[in-house]
Amino acid sequence: MLFPDTIYEKDLSADSNCRRMAVSIAAGKCCAAVWDDNMPGSLRIVSTERVSIDQNGNWNGLEDFLYENPGLLAPMAHTTVLIDAHDIAIVPELLSEDCASRLLRISAISDSAYDNTRYTEVWNGSSVGVRFGLLLPSKLSRFLNRSFQPLEIHWYASAIIQYCRNIIIKDCDKTRRLHAFAAISSSSHITVVVLDTSGNLVAAISRTGSCHSDLTYYTLSLLSSLTSSIRDEVSLSIFGNPKEAKAIKEKLSGWIDAKMHTYLPEKPSLIDPTQLHLISPELCAAIDL
Repeated sequence: MLFPDTIYEKDLSADSNCRRMAVSIAAGKCCAAVWDDNMPGSLRIVSTERVSIDQNGNWNGLEDFLYENPGLLAPMAHTTVLIDAHDIAIVPELLSEDCASRLLRISAISDSAYDNTRYTEVWNGSSVGVRFGLLLPSKLSRFLNRSFQPLEIHWYASAIIQYCRNIIIKDCDKTRRLHAFAAISSSSHITVVVLDTSGNLVAAISRTGSCHSDLTYYTLSLLSSLTSSIRDEVSLSIFGNPKEAKAIKEKLSGWIDAKMHTYLPEKPSLIDPTQLHLISPELCAAIDL
């Protein structure tokens, strides 16, 4: 069963050395997927909407979600956690660690970002020539590292970036200079990734709004900052929740002709293509990597 009410360790493959997990954490929704690469049909996904972040950077409801699903705390061969962090920086790989750290702290939204006792830096490389840095509340960082080992923590959008890069490499319209992808997680959240024809990252944002108009504005604002001719120079694909994606596509129609994108069936044994619309794009991309 793909979407059980609760995941217990007895529901997982017997060999913990083959188990893998991906967790997507965002305000309003947290999803977790557990699977065995060697066992078709082993994918199990649970989610909750009882997750929120307060002004002090605490993720309320996350610990309860994990404890209510004890299978998520079982031994795993590898765990990837994607976090919709507000304090992020995207820097060239060649930038020194000291400069990257200062840039991350300077660009942070949180007033107390310079307090090293309250915030922990997490950095990850990528295959797109940049590094992603995010500031996590130290309490959250300690909890994740205590709960999951071995563990990789990434910015929410990084899985989407890698997923879209694979699309560019496999199927690229060379007549357009920029290729944008808008992943719609819900009526209030969008991740926009822009790549060039070589698959290099040009820009990326992850935003939460109050309506479709907000998400449309975030998309157009990013694209217009990159080119003066969106319709001529940018190809835009929208994917994720079909209902929400269609609504965004219609609102964008006056500025750019977007197309609806369907997931590449890279791992049909893990994910039933007919159920992809039920999975958040970030989680789906993480499973696919």
